[in-house]
Parts: sequence; structure tokens; C-alpha cells
Amino acid sequence: MPYINIKSDKSAFTLIEMLMVTAIISVISMVIFSTFDNGIKIWQRVNNPLPGEDTAIFLNKFSRDLRRTFKFEGIEFIGEKDRVEFASLVTSRNLQKTTVGKIVYSYNTSNETLGRIEKDFSQIYGGEKSSVIQVLSKITDLNFLYYYYDTEKKEFNWEDSWNKGRLPLAVRLELKINSDGDTETYVKTVNLPISTML
Repeated sequence: MPYINIKSDKSAFTLIEMLMVTAIISVISMVIFSTFDNGIKIWQRVNNPLPGEDTAIFLNKFSRDLRRTFKFEGIEFIGEKDRVEFASLVTSRNLQKTTVGKIVYSYNTSNETLGRIEKDFSQIYGGEKSSVIQVLSKITDLNFLYYYYDTEKKEFNWEDSWNKGRLPLAVRLELKINSDGDTETYVKTVNLPISTML
């Protein structure tokens, strides 16, 4: 009987080893894909703001500006239906600190935007120009209303203009924004705490 020498080749992969490597690579690929997919979803969420998010941020800023208003000689509180201007505390770029200034919100009907101007005291009396910063767009309607106590009639009323040499008790902003074909309505009433002391 002839002698047959069967040598096992230790350098070759067995079927079980190949299946194990394939399974491990599949699991690692799924983890990498899942991480990449979640990263894309997070990036899209961050870059696509929620509907109404800009409006909510604006309304908070508007409220903060009005709550910081006060009566100041030389800067009158003037309110119209589509514009309001008042003295407030502002951050001055020239002085590098918070100081007295004027804030103006105005509605531009031609391009349907609401703009904001902020000037510190030195800019007001130095005659410096300030650019209008657009804070909201796609506005179809906007009204500012001013709340006060009528001493003659002994009752509280809303007016659509204000130039009485004193602060109103509150300011209401009624706003309609066109959002993807739908009109959203926002109403924000801001009490002026300092006006109750005047």
C-alpha cells in the first residue's frame, strides 16, 4: 500500500472563519452607516429651523427691549400703527458697555419686513447713521397698539398711536406672517413696569 501524506495547509481560511469575518464586517458596516445616517439627520435638523422659531426669538427680543425702556429727556416714546421708538438700554460698540440709547421697530409694507434700529446716545447726538436690521420677513399685516388709562373717562383703552410725553402702560404687537402659503397670527402684549411709577 502506497503511503499518502496529507498535509493541512495552515495558511488557508476555513469556511467558518470566512463566515465569522463576514459577520463582523457586516456589524461594523451597520454601525458606521447608522452613525453617518444619524449625523446627517442632526445636521438637517440644525440647518432647517422649526416653523415659527424666528418669530419666537424675535418676540422675546422685542419684549426684552420694551421692558428695559424708561423715560429719558431727549428720547421720546413715539408710537404709531407700524412703528415704535423708545429709549432703552443698548450695548454700545463705541463705548464697549451698556448705555442709554434708542431702539426703533418699523414695518416696511413694500417688502413686507420688520426692521430694527439700535443707536446709543453718542450715535444719536453725533448724527451717525445706523443701518436697519431686518428681524422678520413675509409679514402680511402688523399693528402696534398702546394701552393707557384715560383719566377723563376713568377707563383703560388701547390706541393705535402714542405721543403723549409719557410711557403707555403696555404695548401690543399684532402680527400676521405668511408661512408656506398659510397665514400665522401672533399677538404679544408687553407691560412696561416703569410706566406704572410715572
